[in-house]
Amino acid sequence: MAIRIIKLISKEEIIGDVVGTDGVVTVENPMVLVPFQDEKKQVRINFIPYAAFAEGSKPSIGIYPHAIAADYVPAEDIANHYRSSFGSGIQIVPTMQGLK
Repeated sequence: MAIRIIKLISKEEIIGDVVGTDGVVTVENPMVLVPFQDEKKQVRINFIPYAAFAEGSKPSIGIYPHAIAADYVPAEDIANHYRSSFGSGIQIVPTMQGLK
């Protein structure tokens, strides 16, 4: 699995395990990145479930390529926080290969 951040044309940024890019980008455990300022006025990130009402314990969504504005590798601290939420069998890859 590959952790990626996908920025949608709706401006939402989703972090998740990209498990397929054949026609649609399939993302397991999608979470929306929600920035906020802490008491020291530093920007922090929270995750909230993107597919909160999806079936199963490991939700999966399909994102159509025309809805994607950009995708990128998350910063290491964000990836580590995400990994700690879902386990450690996840790797980071530099591109979403095969996206049409």
